[in-house]
This record gives sequence, C-alpha cells and structure tokens, in this order.
Amino acid sequence: MKKLEPLLKFSAKQNAFSSGPVLMLSLINILHFTFEFSILQRVNLPYFFIILHMIGFLFGALFGLKILYKWDSIIAFLIQCILFVFFLISLIIFLQPIYTPFGLFGAGFCIGGTSGFMQINNVRSVPESLDPKFGGRFFSRAMGISSIFVIIYAVMNLTVNFLLTGIYFSLILIAIIVSMLLSRKEFPSIAQEHLNIINFIKNKQNLSKLAVAFFHGFFIINTYYAAILIFDLLGIVQYLNSYVLILFIVIAIVSIPVGIITDIIGRRFTIMIGLAIQALAFLILSFLTEFNIILIIIFIVFLGIGFALIYTGFNRLETELTKRSTLRDENFLFMGFLGIGSAVGVILGEVLKYLIITNPAYLTIVLLFVFICATIIVFQVHETLPSRSEKFIRPDNFDEEDLTLYKERKICLVCKGNATGFEVYVCTECGVLYCLKCAKALSTLENQCWACNTNIDQSKPIKPLE
Repeated sequence: MKKLEPLLKFSAKQNAFSSGPVLMLSLINILHFTFEFSILQRVNLPYFFIILHMIGFLFGALFGLKILYKWDSIIAFLIQCILFVFFLISLIIFLQPIYTPFGLFGAGFCIGGTSGFMQINNVRSVPESLDPKFGGRFFSRAMGISSIFVIIYAVMNLTVNFLLTGIYFSLILIAIIVSMLLSRKEFPSIAQEHLNIINFIKNKQNLSKLAVAFFHGFFIINTYYAAILIFDLLGIVQYLNSYVLILFIVIAIVSIPVGIITDIIGRRFTIMIGLAIQALAFLILSFLTEFNIILIIIFIVFLGIGFALIYTGFNRLETELTKRSTLRDENFLFMGFLGIGSAVGVILGEVLKYLIITNPAYLTIVLLFVFICATIIVFQVHETLPSRSEKFIRPDNFDEEDLTLYKERKICLVCKGNATGFEVYVCTECGVLYCLKCAKALSTLENQCWACNTNIDQSKPIKPLE
C-alpha cells in the first residue's frame, strides 16, 4: 500500500482564515439539501424551480470573470457571502411565489460569484492545499467540518422555524466575516492572470477539464434532487429533515477515511468508486414500493458514502488541474459548467421520474449509461496524484514566494512534508530544506538541489536527469 505523507499542522490563524470558505460551504449545503425545498413547499411551487439557482451559478461565475476578478479576493468573497445570506433571509421574509424564483436565482448567483475566491483564499492561507499529496485529506477535513453545521441545522429542525433559521444564517455569516478579517493581514495575496474565456474553451486540452466540472454538477444534483423526487412520489417527503440529518452524519463520519482513500488511490478511481456506490443506492431506492425504514436508511448511508467520494474526487481534480496563476478564473469557469451540469440533472430527473417509478429497470439503464460516459470523461484527464516515480521529477521552475514559504515553515521541497529536527538536510548554498529520505533519494538520482543545482552529496558527481 502507498505510504501517505503526513498532513501538515496548521497554525491557529491559518485555521481561522480557512474557516471562512468552510462555513460558506455549510450554508451552500443547507440551501441545496433542505432549505430551498422547504421554501418551495411553503409557497406551493414545484421542486423544478431549483433550476433557477443552478442557472444562477453560471451567471454568477460569468460576473466573477468579467467584473469581480478586479477586486481583492477577501473583500469580494465577503461581499458575495453577505449577499448570499441576504437572499436566503429574503426568501423567508418574502414568502411569496412571485419572489421565490428570484431569490433562488440570486442565491445561486452569489455561489457562482464566490467560487473562484473560495479557492484562492484557501491557497492564500494554506498553500499546501494545492499539493496533490495532501489535497484529499485537506478537502475532506473541510467537508467534515461543514457537515457538522448542516447536522446542527437538521437536529434543531430549523426548517419549521424560519426566525431561528434567519438567526442561524446570520451567526454563521458573522463568523465568516470575523474569522477572515482578523487574520487577513497574515496572508499575502496571490498574483492572478486574467483568463481569456474563449481561448481557454477553444483549447482542446481544456475540454476534458470542463467536462469534469459538468459531470461534477450532474452527479451532485442527483444526491438530493433525484432523492427528493422519489421521496415525493412515494409520499414520504415529510421525512426530508431526517434524510438530511442521516445523510450528513454519514458524510461527517466517512470524510476523513475518504480523504485518506483519495490520497492513496487517486482522484479518478475515487470518483469511480463513489459513482458505483451512488448507483447502488438508487437501485435500492428504485425497488422501494412502500415505506420501509430499513431500506431507506441503507439507501441514505450508501448515498452519503458515494456523495463524499464523488465530491472529494471532483473537487480535487478541478483544483489540482488548474494553474496557480489562473486558479481564480479557472474555478469561476468550472462553476459555470457545474451549473450547466446541475441544470441538465434537474431536467433529466423531471423527464424520467415517472418512468423510473413505474419501471425501476429504466433507472438501471440510465445509471449504466451515465456511469460509462462519466468514466470515459474522467479518464481523459490527467491523474493529479503523483506516482512514486513522479514524486522525484523536478518541476520546470519554482516560485520565489513558495521557496521562501517552504524555508520559513520548514517544509521539504520534494515531498512537502515536515523537515524538522535531525531528519533534515539543508542546502548549503540556498538554504532549501529536504527531509532526510528525499535528500538521500535525490543524491542517488541526480544529486542536485532542485532550487540552485548545488551538489547534495559532495562525494558524488552530479547526474542530471533527462
């Protein structure tokens, strides 16, 4: 089994700053899995109207690419968070069919507008979050913490008390603002190039990445929209709160193991396993003709495990396939295609829902077809988790800011693990650190410091690798 590099320890200020995006993720999950459905139930609108906030993703992402990219990443992120909570609370205050579609679109627009800044702010506080050797565990930690806030929402059954819901959303927003503003000066901004959307899309090498974002949205929407449709047709939609509670308890429990699995087997196989488990969950539900608590719980458990695997795998692929210099804009673009994929998932669910309920065999066919398509797309992209041999392939160049950071935080330049104590080699020329294991391996391979080309072992000749 592949040996995992130990996850780095983060300072209190790093944890405080990165908690902003995590708390925003909590609000997004509350909106997706329970809040928007309870609102639509109250105003007697079809669930299909959630497609408006999926469309909002696309327009919000385009707004970020055209307007918000000029703003400071922290200020832009916080303004979008404030507007997002404003739209959520407005949906409670203006509980009218004529306003609800507008409010849902506005909430989706703000999610799209925060997407690029969520990633860039994560990297500002924790640069190692871009490193594939830690990526799965870094994201799964955030997923597990954000799940706790969804669990609290479900335990308090806030869907039936909109006043407490508004207070809860406001408290989370205050926590986001305070945690990020108090520690913002500790983390320098990251220079970003503005992306030319047309040229990026025209580049055939980027099409597979955009397709990954599309299927990310398509499969994530299945976790809640398809389940809600089937629950509604079975007449058990009143158990929505219990469904969300069990689902996110499962996600919170499996989040850490999922992160470990992702960092061992890679992102692509993690997604494939998640899709297979999610497909099995829906096959179980499709054969449910009457209320059976045991089968429903088994369905939710399988769905939660599948969701955690898919969500982690897709998120890490999208993050790690991007260039550091265009991280913000590429994530905006990914969110736009994620919104398109989600909208397609909603439409497909509406078209097929009665057919699937009347004849579950159709669901098997649909799931098999989509699974094959997703497999083809996912394996078109490069696996971002490096193999054992790729670990010692020298990058083309190093960012001076990164080298300074690695020295200050005593991080090995090769494996990005801790380089402290006696188990460390320090380059005599440039001061870059290597853990003893990586230093020995490099001295055997090319015997050159990656930063300045100085001999690692003076008794051995330099052997440049081709």
